[in-house]
Amino acid sequence: MREIIQGRLWLGTAVDVRGACALHDAGIHAVVDLAYEERPAQLPRDLWYCRFPIVDGLGNGIDLLTTAIETVAALIHGQVPALV
Repeated sequence: MREIIQGRLWLGTAVDVRGACALHDAGIHAVVDLAYEERPAQLPRDLWYCRFPIVDGLGNGIDLLTTAIETVAALIHGQVPALV
């Protein structure tokens, strides 16, 4: 996991999403999962989980991309610590 905005935004991999203890330790409250080829994460109920399966490259609908971007922006603006 790499912290991008201190205390508010982290970027990570599918492996990072599966480490609930590490998410709690970092103070993360929400996960935005963009991985198309990975299985959905099984997270504790106290973590918000938003999944937008995006394909690397072409083939993503504008609605999917827009919703994913707007969700991350809303989390940042709402000061909800999130991992993407």
